[in-house]
Amino acid sequence: MGILFKTYNGRHQLQIYRETWVINSKHQLEEILKIFYKKEAAKAKLTPVGSSIELELNGLIIECKDNADLKKKFGTLVDLKEQFQKILPATKGKK
Repeated sequence: MGILFKTYNGRHQLQIYRETWVINSKHQLEEILKIFYKKEAAKAKLTPVGSSIELELNGLIIECKDNADLKKKFGTLVDLKEQFQKILPATKGKK
């Protein structure tokens, strides 16, 4: 699970891989998806689980205009991840 920072041709991007977030309302879902372009938001996978929704984010890209925009969007992502990330139990590897 992670957020990756990349720069291509002088343009900054935040890329999200293997994130699963648990949200409780449509308002929270809209709040999260509004940081993505519509094309990227369409890649998100929604799965109803009981009274909540699991939001799977894998391979989604957030374009940033400049360094200030990058810092703002990264800060927003960190806050959202802290609030909504689904904590999965650690799996034991082969010995």
